[in-house]
Amino acid sequence: MRAIIPPLALMALLVGFAGWNTNIIEKHTNQCLIGIEDAIHFADADDWPAVKAALSASHTRWQNSRSYLRITVTHSTIDAADSMYCRALSFAETEDLTEFQAETAGLRTQLLRLAENEQFRLENIF
Repeated sequence: MRAIIPPLALMALLVGFAGWNTNIIEKHTNQCLIGIEDAIHFADADDWPAVKAALSASHTRWQNSRSYLRITVTHSTIDAADSMYCRALSFAETEDLTEFQAETAGLRTQLLRLAENEQFRLENIF
């Protein structure tokens, strides 16, 4: 009976860490998504200085999260989001609404997928 306690304790610790990791990643991605949503709203109102400010703030939050995310998420996922941020920022700079909307839609999807893939669910484990 005593032999089962250490493995169960380790399993409980791993499950706890997985839940904590899910919360941290959702927090980071949600903060970035708020800035993206604000930028989209400003673009629809044709307020490009506000678009650039909101998207830059979101990108800064993303950059600040990268150290942790590089430990827990695949590098290709992070690199893809980085590239999308850079393209969205360049479209905001040129005030190209159509391309900006397309790129931010892809970026939103990428960040939502990142958070979803890190959720502690059986389908993400097996």
